[in-house]
This record gives sequence, C-alpha cells and structure tokens, in this order.
Amino acid sequence: MILEIEKGIIKAFFQKHKQDRLYYELDCGKDEEFIRRLSHDYLNYLKNECIILKSDKKRSADEIIDIMKAHDVSELCYVFSEYEEFNRKQMQLRKALEIHSGNGFAFLITGLPSGFSFFGAESYASYKPTFFLTPLNRFDKKWVVNGFDSTSRFQY
Repeated sequence: MILEIEKGIIKAFFQKHKQDRLYYELDCGKDEEFIRRLSHDYLNYLKNECIILKSDKKRSADEIIDIMKAHDVSELCYVFSEYEEFNRKQMQLRKALEIHSGNGFAFLITGLPSGFSFFGAESYASYKPTFFLTPLNRFDKKWVVNGFDSTSRFQY
C-alpha cells in the first residue's frame, strides 16, 4: 500500500510520465524495483528543476543537517533506501543520515514537513555526486505517516 507521504514525494520529485510506474511498484510491494530505478537511473526519473545544490564532495551529517534545517526540515524525515531495514520508514533525521552516509546504499531522505530532500545514489560511498532536492511547490498539507504527524516528535 502506498502511503500519502510516498505519493507526495513521487509527485514532487519524479517526472510526471514516470509516476504511475513508481506508484505501481510501491503498491505491489516491488520496493526493490523502485529503489533500483532511484539508484541507477535517477537522472531519467527525477525532475531536473527540483535538483539543487549538486555536490561532488562528500558531506558530513552535520553539514547536511544544517542545509536541511535552513529549508524548514524538522528532526523528522521519511526514508526510501536500498538498506531494506530502513526502507519506507519514518525516522529521526540525524539517525537516517548516520545510517546512510557512506554505506554504499542508495537513499532518498525527505525532511518533514517541508519536503526538502537529500539523495545519494549507491555510489555515494565512493564520493559520487549527491543532490539536494526541493519541491517546486511547498507541500500543501501536513503529512501523516504511521500515525505520527509531521510536527510530532518521533522516537527511533
């Protein structure tokens, strides 16, 4: 089942003609296909106009948090990840960045409630480019995930 937050992320960052396919993959439990596309073919899936702050250097978790906080991100985020244990989970931003920084897995960490996101392809461990993504339009409504609203504290 696709959560509302996942629909919002796909609508905000992925090209319109690719969205139905991504919805289908998530809805049918084909998370690995969604993540594979995110990891290996992201430039053909992500909306170019949403990509900002492309970086060829590896950033520390603190640097990433500072950038995300400047874009109205709280301590809460939603994660798509190749690391199955943390895929499609809501968790604390710092924990998500510590887990994914340099481990070689592809990830998309979307900050709540603003939607400002940090993306790393599976090659992030080898210092390949990473991107910050910003939705073209601010998300209109407060996202609710697993019974927690985007303004509440989440304990991981």
